[in-house]
Amino acid sequence: MVFIGPMSIHFLGQPTMGAPFNRTFFNAVLGDLLQAAGADRAHRLSLFLTDGTTLDVCRIDEMSDEYLVLHTFEEDSGTCSLGIEVVPYGLIYRLQVSSKGGADDRVGFSWKPAAKPSRATKKISK
Repeated sequence: MVFIGPMSIHFLGQPTMGAPFNRTFFNAVLGDLLQAAGADRAHRLSLFLTDGTTLDVCRIDEMSDEYLVLHTFEEDSGTCSLGIEVVPYGLIYRLQVSSKGGADDRVGFSWKPAAKPSRATKKISK
């Protein structure tokens, strides 16, 4: 089980350095964490929000510069919801990546990291 806690604490009225869990984190760092946790098994991703909500992620659909668009597991049935959640990165204060355990059906999420451009496809500008 991998716990990732808040990277910094900010109070109202103080300048911030940006959300610790931003697009770059979800696009690059999350993949490395999943590899370290074992790429050959299913993982559960839980997002803990500042309003007290915990979201068990079923699928990450989109990553903009300001927010995530995702589907979450429904609490009562454990199935992936039909509705979407739009979550600003600034609301995420902690996330948890864990392996499938026991009879937990609310495990696994789908996500594809952005393709990294190869050196052969980069254009050189003069």
